[in-house]
Amino acid sequence: MATQAQVIHPASGTSSITVGGSELYYDSGGPSGSYGSAELGTLTICPDAPGAVSVEFTSVNIEAAAGDGTNTSICTGCWDQLRIYDGQDATAPPLALGCGEENSGQGPGWGGTITPSCDLIEASQVYTSTDPSGCLTFVFQSDGSVTEPGWVAEITAPGGAAPPTAPLNPVATAGNAEASVSWTAPADDGGSPITGYTVTSSPGGQTCSTTGATTCTVTGLTNGTSYTFTVVATNAEGDSPPSAPSNAVTPAGVPTAPTGVTATAGNAEASVSWTAPADDGGSPITGYTATSSPGGQTCSTTGATTCTVTGLTNGTSYTFTVVATNAEGDSPPSAPSNAVTPTGVPTAPTGVTATAGDAEASVSWTAPADDGGSPITGYTATSSPGGQTCSTAGATTCTVTGLTNGTSYTFTVVATNAEGDSPPSAPSSAVTPVGGPGAPLMGQVEPGAGSLTVSWVAPATDGGSPILGYRAEANPTCEVDALPGEVPGVTAYSCTIDFLNPSTAYTVTVTAINAVGETTVVVAAGIQPDPVPPIPTLGAWALWLLMAMLLGVALAALRRRQTAG
Repeated sequence: MATQAQVIHPASGTSSITVGGSELYYDSGGPSGSYGSAELGTLTICPDAPGAVSVEFTSVNIEAAAGDGTNTSICTGCWDQLRIYDGQDATAPPLALGCGEENSGQGPGWGGTITPSCDLIEASQVYTSTDPSGCLTFVFQSDGSVTEPGWVAEITAPGGAAPPTAPLNPVATAGNAEASVSWTAPADDGGSPITGYTVTSSPGGQTCSTTGATTCTVTGLTNGTSYTFTVVATNAEGDSPPSAPSNAVTPAGVPTAPTGVTATAGNAEASVSWTAPADDGGSPITGYTATSSPGGQTCSTTGATTCTVTGLTNGTSYTFTVVATNAEGDSPPSAPSNAVTPTGVPTAPTGVTATAGDAEASVSWTAPADDGGSPITGYTATSSPGGQTCSTAGATTCTVTGLTNGTSYTFTVVATNAEGDSPPSAPSSAVTPVGGPGAPLMGQVEPGAGSLTVSWVAPATDGGSPILGYRAEANPTCEVDALPGEVPGVTAYSCTIDFLNPSTAYTVTVTAINAVGETTVVVAAGIQPDPVPPIPTLGAWALWLLMAMLLGVALAALRRRQTAG
């Protein structure tokens, strides 16, 4: 509230003022002093606007006298006198001619009674001008001795300004830890221009002010707390009553950043976890987004504090930040997580080739295009059928053994790193291991005259390559071609080795032969042929007969040649 204006009575001389509204009126000593001795001063107070000036005394302490007193120029009974005239000067009709000491504790008629020719001016007395001018004239005269505190009165007159009425229709709009408040100016400015407005929050009492604008922003509010606001208008006369409260609003802002972000690497991905922000900004968090660096791959949740970022490159180091989101927007990003490097199993080896051997195959391949971000520690080649394997600690070739000659095989290769095994490669081309045939079976030798007859059965296996034939040997030999449709372990063979010396012991072997090689087995050792019977002696007639026969054969052959010519 503005300080009420004051009017001080002059100690001497004559003056006049106009008053509008309400003002306090004091003797020359003012609010806290006493009037002086030997004063004689005149003050005329007129209204600012048509109407009448009124004066109401709050306290009166003007020296009175017992009996007649000595100041008898106007009336008797007062040492000091205040005279009030109903008009613009002291020639107007008097309204009061008197004094008063009710504030001294001595009461009226100190030592006696005031002579009726003087008025007793008391607190709460009101004097109002009836003069057409609306003015009152006050004359104060004091003697030369005792002084007193004087008087306090309130002067009222039409035409004065007053504080404004309350502003209207305050409306608040929440912001981030603040609210914007707007209102309508008061219907009545109290007759004095409005010089400013003050908006006050409840709770908290935070304020904002303007010098006339009807909107301002109250800051320093707590997000998530509900507030209303009142507005006070101010003019030169003081403050208006506060407006009705505004609508209730709850300030809100974006959340603070999530904290404690950690990452755990996987295969071309990472699992990211975090702690919710300490402050949700006054609005519930609706989701989170984790983002990788480098690459900018993301994962999101609708409130959960963990998610998995996929699409990462194995072998690349990543950190992750997390942003929380509410209805107001996104938080600042969190501090980066720990760095992690995703790894996975390698891709499959390529270009697998196989070269058949005897019951084995040599397998070669090309290393995977991607080691999964973790060094390859080995390879395993596997046959199909059979599942025989060979392994290396990094070399790109190995030999699978234990294969069956004559069986067609393909081979796949798997690469291994710290994360596990790659998918198997595409199969190699088919190869068939081959070797020499098995040993002939069930060999027997039957001696004959100067000869040995050898018999056997085909080997149990041809080594994966068809048997071409056999050779029985006791030096000399006999040879036999393999029979079409030979059945291993079933088909029987025999041949006779002639022109042997019956007196010699022989070792007899049988050898099976295919395109790859030969396999020999000893059938018998230290065996001798039977003796050869003696050849009969021819007589002379037999020799002549033999010669005739040979001559006839020769002549017949000669005739055939001549006929052909």
